[in-house]
Amino acid sequence: MPMECIPDSVLFSPTGPAVQSSTLPPSSGPKNVVKLFCFDFDLTLAATHLYFELAQKYQPTDAASWIASYKSEYGLRPLEVFGGPSRVALLRSCLSSIKSLGAVSVVVTKGVPACVREALVTAGLGDLFQGVTDFNPKQLAVLALMNGREERLRYDQAVLIDDDQRNFKGEYTRGGLLEGGWTEEMVRLYGTPAVECKEERGWGKEGIGESGYCRVFRVEKEKHGLDEGDMERIINMARDENEGKQCHA
Repeated sequence: MPMECIPDSVLFSPTGPAVQSSTLPPSSGPKNVVKLFCFDFDLTLAATHLYFELAQKYQPTDAASWIASYKSEYGLRPLEVFGGPSRVALLRSCLSSIKSLGAVSVVVTKGVPACVREALVTAGLGDLFQGVTDFNPKQLAVLALMNGREERLRYDQAVLIDDDQRNFKGEYTRGGLLEGGWTEEMVRLYGTPAVECKEERGWGKEGIGESGYCRVFRVEKEKHGLDEGDMERIINMARDENEGKQCHA
């Protein structure tokens, strides 16, 4: 199935999938096994800040002109957006592993979804993502994705992977929902994870932490995107460490 751009009306609205799934029970899956990976694009998946680069050089104004700008700049060298062939191969291996473990990957960007989709598809990575959205703030997009499934995910079953820590803060979620037309009752039922992390828990040595709504993975800006070690840690987040232990007892 080709990767799609997810309209706001589908992803996140008072009549969207998050509301429709609200009557479902919380997921009963194993603790700390991530089922939903929400990736930032610029300087996370991409090795460059594609949005700023194209905006400064071409001043595109709509989806078509953004795609045209991307093709003018990278049409003959699409893998360079992601750091070249070797890094694209690493990304594909990482994303394929996530998919094989039963998890879903989505791009949550502040850029232009049509342009992001074009870059991923052209680099041969598009089939590994369920979709791309620019619904912001990102906290709200992640919450909608967590609740808009066959089950309501707990905070430990979703992760936002980003190079900008400002996107990890959870305190804006409730106010943003109310401003978007939700009622207090809707926020209570649908606007939080099935099981909520009450406070941030800081950062471990590997850049993994917890916000008020999901797990978070910080990408160091100076790396210009996820490196091989980051990708291995991300794959491990989708693995059930207890699986198969009884067989070896």
